[in-house]
Amino acid sequence: MFSWIAICTGIAIIPAQCIVGIIVFYNPNFTPQPWHSFLIYQAINGCVLLYNITLLKRSLWIHDVSFFVTLASFLVITITCVAKSSPHYEPSVNVWGTFLNGSGWSSGGVAFLTGLVTPNYMYAGIDGALHLAEECIDAAIVVPRALMSTLIIGFVTSFAFMIAMLYCTSDLDAVVASNTGVPIYEMWRQATHSNTAATVFIVLLCCAATFALIGAQQTASRLTWSLARDRAMMGSHWLSQIHSQCQVPVWGLIFNFAVMFIIGCVYLGSSSAFNAFIGTGLVLQHISYAFPAALLLYRKRSETWLPRDRSFRLPGFSGFAVNIVTICFAILVLVFYDFPTLLPVSGSSMNYTAAVLGVMALCGILNWVLYARKKYHGPRLLQSSEW
Repeated sequence: MFSWIAICTGIAIIPAQCIVGIIVFYNPNFTPQPWHSFLIYQAINGCVLLYNITLLKRSLWIHDVSFFVTLASFLVITITCVAKSSPHYEPSVNVWGTFLNGSGWSSGGVAFLTGLVTPNYMYAGIDGALHLAEECIDAAIVVPRALMSTLIIGFVTSFAFMIAMLYCTSDLDAVVASNTGVPIYEMWRQATHSNTAATVFIVLLCCAATFALIGAQQTASRLTWSLARDRAMMGSHWLSQIHSQCQVPVWGLIFNFAVMFIIGCVYLGSSSAFNAFIGTGLVLQHISYAFPAALLLYRKRSETWLPRDRSFRLPGFSGFAVNIVTICFAILVLVFYDFPTLLPVSGSSMNYTAAVLGVMALCGILNWVLYARKKYHGPRLLQSSEW
C-alpha cells in the first residue's frame, strides 16, 4: 500500500513539473518556485480523486482509451524525432566517464547502481494486475497474461524510446543545463528543431501521466480497501466501506489522497525529501516481490503452492533461478537506492529514502501493536454475492 501511494506521488508530480517547464520555456525570465509545482500537483491529484469517485463506473472505457493514446503518442514522438533529427554531437572520449564519476563516487559501479533508480521507474507498478485478481474471471490465466504483456510492452517501448532519444540528442550539455527542469523537453526540441513540436510532446506526456495516475489511484485505494476489509489497519470500519451509489471505496480513495497531500507539502520544504518518498515506491515494490519468492524457495516450490496444472509455469530450474534473482535484486535495491547520488553529501543532495522507510516501518509496527495484532486474522476472500 505504501509502495503504490509513493508511485501515485511520483506520477502526480510529472505533469506539475512539465507545466512549469512550459512556462519557463516560453518565458525565460520567469523564476519557478516550489509552490508553483505544489499547487498544480495538488490540483491534478484532486481532479483525479473526483473522477475516480464520481465517474469511474460510468467511464470504464477510459483505460482502453489511455492505453491506445499512450502507445500512439510513443509512436508519434519516436518516429517524428528520428525523422526530423540531424545528430552531430561528438562527445569527448571521457564524457561518459565524467557523467558516471561526476557524482563524486570513486567507483563508477556504485555511481551506476545508485543511478538505476531513474530507469527502474519505468517498471514502477507492474504488479497492478495482481491486485485485481479477486475481481477477474479466470484470474489464473488472465493475470499472468496481463503481467507478461506489461513487461514485454514496457521493455520494447522504453528500450526503443531510449535509443531513439539518445540518437536524436545533438547537445547533451544543453540537456543537462536546461532551465526548464524537464530535460526531455530540450531533447525533443533538439530532435524536432521545433519549439511547438516539443511543447506538443510535453502536453502528450502530461496526458499520459494523468491517465496513469487514474489507474494508480485506483490500485492504491484497492490495496487500502483490501487491508481494511481484512481488519488489518486502523480505521478499517470506514476504509472497508464501498459507496452504495458510486460503487468504489470512497474512504480508501480519500485516505490515499490525504497521504499524497501531506507528501506534497514536503515538496515545499525539500525536493530531496519529496524525491525520497518517490524512491521508496521502488524499494518497497521489490521487497514485496522478494517475500513471496523467498517463501516459494523455502517451500522448495512445492506443488502445494504451485499446482502442476497451473496455466503459467516455468521449468523447475528456471523457476528457482527467477526467484533467486528476484531476491538478490531486491537486496541490491534496498542497499543502493538508499545511497546519495552525489558526493560530498549536503542537505539538498542527501538521500532520505532510509529515513522515509524507517517512518513507514514505524507506522506499520504501531498499527500492528495498537490494532492489527488483535483484529487481523488473515485475508478474507469475498463471495460473489458480497460484491
